[in-house]
Amino acid sequence: MVRTVPNVDAKLENPLRGISQKHLMADVEVFARERGLTHILPELKKGALVAQDPDAYLHFDIFTYDDRFVLEDEVRHKWRQTGTLYYMVIMSSLAAAVQGMDEAVINGAQLIYPGQFGIDIHTSYGSWLLLCNPVMLADPSNESMVGTEENDFCYLSDLIHHVHLVCSDE
Repeated sequence: MVRTVPNVDAKLENPLRGISQKHLMADVEVFARERGLTHILPELKKGALVAQDPDAYLHFDIFTYDDRFVLEDEVRHKWRQTGTLYYMVIMSSLAAAVQGMDEAVINGAQLIYPGQFGIDIHTSYGSWLLLCNPVMLADPSNESMVGTEENDFCYLSDLIHHVHLVCSDE
């Protein structure tokens, strides 16, 4: 049975809420030991405290003046990030959009391929050809694709196509 959430705008409950500070620090020490991170144990402890309570840096002496300054600055300027991060997010988003458009075009084109290229989809070869047609129609010598996985797949698909034609009784 699937449980639904009545309020989709509700914030998720903090999984660290209700854990005592002593137990939290013990968990952090075990985590650091198991993963060979004891050299940064003080920072991990600070991170756990802030993860449990975002205002913890105001209440514990473990936080230095610099820690407090950085955390307050992060709260005041939450969108201040490096240009590299913004560049990566924008480029990844554009790449995903292009990939989605490419897939949509290929899927839509599948509807017209059989009639356009005279493919009989009622034979095993015709149905196989329909599935591989978008790749085989791409020109493997296309210079914009040189060195790409798509180009490698075009060569492989072309080879399979020729072997299938030679070995096929249809």
